[in-house]
Amino acid sequence: MVPNTVMFNKEWIINGINNDAIVYCSNLAYRISGVSSSQLRNFFGELRRIQMKGYESNKNSFYMLKPKLVYAVARAKDKEVLKTFENEISKMMDNVSNEKQFENFVTMIEAIVAYHKALEK
Repeated sequence: MVPNTVMFNKEWIINGINNDAIVYCSNLAYRISGVSSSQLRNFFGELRRIQMKGYESNKNSFYMLKPKLVYAVARAKDKEVLKTFENEISKMMDNVSNEKQFENFVTMIEAIVAYHKALEK
């Protein structure tokens, strides 16, 4: 069953998540169910490394996530599903410009990873 559709709202990154953000994360996890858990965990792991070192001192690593996603899409067998993930993540990343917004971004990715895991059978 497809969850309720909610479009991305940049306010979730800028000001913090709400229930609509959680619905969006659940929906996105459903839409990218063809992405492997290891691909998601690799992306999330890199976010956690940046988080541990601090966003402000690791902006370069953060900005490099976009090219890494593009590369992952180019290598993927199922490009369409991974491209959906890349497009949605790029929208989120475009709104990150400080530590608080980075934390909101990480929280949303964490929710997506959790819902994606729950969808695995």
